[in-house]
Amino acid sequence: GQVSAIVNAGTVPTPVRVKAALHDDASTSAVSSNLSIGVGLPSQLNFSLSQDTINIECPDDGSTSNQRTNTYTIYAADRSGNPVPEGTSITFWAEGGQITTSKATTLDSNGIASAAATFTCQSPYPSDGRVTVTAYAIGEESFSDRNGNNVYDAGEPFQDLGDVVLDVLYDGSYSSKYDEYRSLDGSTGACVTKFAADYPQFATGSSVPGIPTRANTCDGVWTQRAYVRRSVETVMSTSKAGLLWGLASSSSIKSHLSSTSSACLKPVSLRTASAASSAQSFLKIYGGDTYYTGGSTTGAITFLAADANSVRVNPLPNGTTFTVSDASDGLTVTVLGGAVTNTSEVTKAGVSYVLDEVKTGSFTLTATSPGGVETSYVLTISSNTPPSACQ
Repeated sequence: GQVSAIVNAGTVPTPVRVKAALHDDASTSAVSSNLSIGVGLPSQLNFSLSQDTINIECPDDGSTSNQRTNTYTIYAADRSGNPVPEGTSITFWAEGGQITTSKATTLDSNGIASAAATFTCQSPYPSDGRVTVTAYAIGEESFSDRNGNNVYDAGEPFQDLGDVVLDVLYDGSYSSKYDEYRSLDGSTGACVTKFAADYPQFATGSSVPGIPTRANTCDGVWTQRAYVRRSVETVMSTSKAGLLWGLASSSSIKSHLSSTSSACLKPVSLRTASAASSAQSFLKIYGGDTYYTGGSTTGAITFLAADANSVRVNPLPNGTTFTVSDASDGLTVTVLGGAVTNTSEVTKAGVSYVLDEVKTGSFTLTATSPGGVETSYVLTISSNTPPSACQ
């Protein structure tokens, strides 16, 4: 005949075998195959969000001709680092563009639990060209298991999670002016900070951009019903380039440049990528600009590989390349550095030059986006002394 038995999971992840024996003859027995107990709710510390491309190309004019997509992947595990159950629902939330509403976790061939959402460029386009993407799910607040029983006991430090925030400025600080939030239980208490104090490497709260929490929206107790969350920032880089010569306060740069349309280039004030609230002045490259070498016939010109955003200094799209062409006789120009990388920070690029038996030469510098959009500049290099107005 056949009999069946129910095995109830305990609190500790462990492999289990079940042995069955006849009541009147214990020597007649059988052992089950391996049973593994070790799957729980997603834990805040074990909730990770990644993106394929940090600086994606987005159309400059709002059309879909250059429309680019991006993929965001959540890897979710329980507090033991084991994959969460297949089918766990993950919600995605974006400041701009359009993103998949929710996806359920699946297990890959290695048994790793993940869920991937697709984002596409479309209105609204944030003015600073940066979009915050947040993913969240119902899970448990992480805690430090001081006595090894794998369950929370009173007094153990835990991550107290309040309302999940869409941190628009991605500065780790909730702003009632810019940010939105979603509440799970409507709590209005102060958030316990002992876990952050004991384990600063795993800190959470309103000061951490990647784990956005609104202050004073916690319940003050450990719970298995909280919004676990992660955020990343994506640069919606323009297809067109807006190359910059560097800080306008740098006399070594400023004294080398002039423009055919004015005595000297005018500085443009933009927020830097590393400090959203601080504005610094840059000199923008225009067609017809002249770089004065101060007598040198060889050297290099360095510029910032920025896009055309008028508010923030953002990198060009990942994969943007630079080429030079139409160099005049006696001038040799070579591109320094390769394509723009996968980055949130604007990077430097440049060209080297050699003037051979001529004092002045011109060339065309072209930035080409992954979508094929070209931005070209006709630039001049001169070994003459720069005009006094530019000194």
